[in-house]
Amino acid sequence: MIGHAAARLAKYKVPQRVFPIDVFPATPGANATRIQRHKLRELAERLMIRDREAR
Repeated sequence: MIGHAAARLAKYKVPQRVFPIDVFPATPGANATRIQRHKLRELAERLMIRDREAR
């Protein structure tokens, strides 16, 4: 995934790490399903802390 991004994006835009997740935290809405960005951000922070501790 990072290789694919590196081939198509400027170097400063290429992610350093990728964390796969099973399901986006979402809530059903009247017009569409909305991604809960604050929960996604919290999940990313936890994953980054876990990754940092593992190194």
